[in-house]
Amino acid sequence: MTVSSEERDFMQNLLDKLNGEVATAPVKKLTENRKSHTEPVELAGPGAVTQNDIMAMSQVLSRLDELTNDMVSDPEPAQEFKQALHETRNRIGIKVGNWQIAQHEDTARLAGKQYFSIYHSETQQVIANDISLYETALSVARLLNTGEYVNSVKVRELFEQDDSYTSHKIDARRFYIRSRNSTSPAQKELYENRMQASRDRAHLLRNHLKKNLDL
Repeated sequence: MTVSSEERDFMQNLLDKLNGEVATAPVKKLTENRKSHTEPVELAGPGAVTQNDIMAMSQVLSRLDELTNDMVSDPEPAQEFKQALHETRNRIGIKVGNWQIAQHEDTARLAGKQYFSIYHSETQQVIANDISLYETALSVARLLNTGEYVNSVKVRELFEQDDSYTSHKIDARRFYIRSRNSTSPAQKELYENRMQASRDRAHLLRNHLKKNLDL
């Protein structure tokens, strides 16, 4: 539903009449195509408004009401968009509503040098200190921002999955070191197979978290 240029011109002309000014827009009655050519024309002096003017203005206002109703009845923004409104990046990580995700690095960490912590941005209360995956941290922060408790089932499951991911990454790293130090071809092959199996398990867990996160 849109307002035509003719309707806009008519509204401007009518306002000019009410203000006692000369019409600035091309004059074209909105009702002229809807009326018989035999119908008498109603004339109005300066500053006066005819019955046709009133009827046409009523039609324009009615269409404007329809436009307003269409805008009000539009669906709410998508969940992803509403979440994005509460998420802002900063120098230490990302803030999700009332919760801050901080990024850290430790080159000696077996599960990967990058890890994350979550704390309340106002109270500074830390709820997690050693999260391996950004996906885990973001999922937990989003849940907390919607009112979930730290010890809720959903939050505990995310932490458990992150612990499993961390364990598999550590195993993969240890088997890699053993395979490099082994002098036995058979043992070397065994360690490499176990390393790859641990990597595959960690990869599956991360993909699962990414899928549920809907980034």
